[in-house]
Amino acid sequence: MQLGFKATTFEIAAIEFSVSAKYYIQAADTFLEDDEKRPSFLKVALEAYWFQGRSLKDVLPLIARIREAIPKMMLIWKTCASSKERDFTLKQALSFGEKCEQAVYGGRLTLSDIVKPMSIVSRSFEFDILLTVEIYHSRKKQINGQPTPSTSS
Repeated sequence: MQLGFKATTFEIAAIEFSVSAKYYIQAADTFLEDDEKRPSFLKVALEAYWFQGRSLKDVLPLIARIREAIPKMMLIWKTCASSKERDFTLKQALSFGEKCEQAVYGGRLTLSDIVKPMSIVSRSFEFDILLTVEIYHSRKKQINGQPTPSTSS
């Protein structure tokens, strides 16, 4: 994740956040289903998705994995030294997912929309400025009919 924050362009940041998400998901999958680190690592992968700018098509299934992991983890790890902070961050992810799912079902969002919590958007001021500039240039190219990294494959 740190390499994503240190990136000098949106493209490089997106690659670094993608790599981070991949590795956190792989790491989560190495833990037993009832291990407290499993949902926590999935939550960090979710944050990487948000910073990368992944759409709800990718974000919501990852939130579903977190939702599925929590009851198994709670059987053993309901109360431990880190449970208060862990539970707070996991509840934030679940709440975000529920709101987005309701908005999709209500027609206010689509699965191709990119949605992030405000805490993610404002977490790194420099990265936000970089992201805003990159989005502006990307949209300007789309309006002018020029291919962009997301439209040309």
